Amino acid sequence: MQNRPSPIRVHPQQTADIAYRLSRILTDHSTYNAAKRLATDYLGARKIGPDQALFGFWVPGLVDGYLQDKSQKITLELFTPLENIDCRGLKAGKPIRLRFRCDEVQLTAVGDYMVAVVDGVQIGTKDQVGTLYWLRFTDGDQRYIIRDPLVASTPFCIYAPAELFDVAGMLSKRKDMQYFRTWYRTIYPNGSYRAKNIGVHLEIH
Repeated sequence: MQNRPSPIRVHPQQTADIAYRLSRILTDHSTYNAAKRLATDYLGARKIGPDQALFGFWVPGLVDGYLQDKSQKITLELFTPLENIDCRGLKAGKPIRLRFRCDEVQLTAVGDYMVAVVDGVQIGTKDQVGTLYWLRFTDGDQRYIIRDPLVASTPFCIYAPAELFDVAGMLSKRKDMQYFRTWYRTIYPNGSYRAKNIGVHLEIH
């Protein structure tokens, strides 16, 4: 197979713009409200262009913990399939061999958060597996994995890298979208699924 240059690149200007927005949110809002805003708009992995995605992570310890001054040792590791993968053909107990291109890019740290806008990624759909990803922290001869707690898709189980998936594209093709455009807003005017306060809540762990 002929080796081709990887199309994966960090977009420096767009990454800087996102980092600036994050810094403003952290400055202008309380810790709680900033976390809600960031989780909603910037964290996880989301498509923002045909082959472009925003990756955002909460990495506690960057400001005043063990990871302080170590953000340069944390990279975004990307695995892009080099062949079509039929997930319906994957069976437990029947290993198969798949080929991926592995890329590693640097993120920008903003407080306890890290972000990067990356070009050249493969967006996951129902017809193709997207670029897989996780964070890699290298400390001396030790290497650690930091997974995405806001992952949208894990086609190879929760212990494997997460998948960059076009959630917005999937939702736009839902057959029940008419419900969300009409009756849903009547029941939930603010657009959320938040239930009414129930008074008592029991969690069993």
